[in-house]
Amino acid sequence: MPGACLCRRGLGAAGSNLPRGWAQLSRIYNTEFGYSRKDVILIGVGIIGVGYGLYYGLQAAGLEPGMAGNFVQLFVILGISLGWVGSYLFRVATKQMTYVKQLEDYEEAVMAKRLQELPEAEMERLLEEVEEEKSRKAARRASSGGQKD
Repeated sequence: MPGACLCRRGLGAAGSNLPRGWAQLSRIYNTEFGYSRKDVILIGVGIIGVGYGLYYGLQAAGLEPGMAGNFVQLFVILGISLGWVGSYLFRVATKQMTYVKQLEDYEEAVMAKRLQELPEAEMERLLEEVEEEKSRKAARRASSGGQKD
């Protein structure tokens, strides 16, 4: 389910087997700049505006129109290409690629489904095991003088 993820909420999902604090899967849309139609149109208009500004600016600086057009094409295409490749390399380095995000969302959805299908007694047993493990780790940290394991 694209765009879906588990969402932390203050209250547990009513009538579900999910632990307190987890709501049902819901759609969450990316509201960052560049992910809506309006943003894409603004980016396109901005690039065209920069091209026109550079073209007429170079002409005002004394460059003939043919050469000014060539320089504008070079700068705009080079800028778009370098910007696109740079953003791709950044997303690869920070693991924010589409496939990685989809895989994480899928894994979260599978775990939520497994939690829903888990019997109440089994869920209680697992929660007790988690609490025991937390207390053991805290005791080890306290006995080792606060150093990490």
